[in-house]
Amino acid sequence: MHMRDIYDAEQQIAKAFCEMIEQATEPQLKQGFEAHLDETKSHIKRMEQVVKMHGAKARGVDCPAIDGISISGGQGDFWPRNGRSGRI
Repeated sequence: MHMRDIYDAEQQIAKAFCEMIEQATEPQLKQGFEAHLDETKSHIKRMEQVVKMHGAKARGVDCPAIDGISISGGQGDFWPRNGRSGRI
């Protein structure tokens, strides 16, 4: 896995956490997602800083590892490509 893969994965994970926060109905679960979103945003910022130190601009490439995870629109379900589902 390369830095661009990881950067893309972190970006996608941040978007997923935003959706899960909106869909979560349990306060503790929502807090947990918010905490993880903050951590993920910190990871993204650090990666951008490191890349900038090397005179480049952070950009991602499609990361197949994270592409296998989907969040359904408004249903509160999430599932990997294998078809198993769970509830948020």
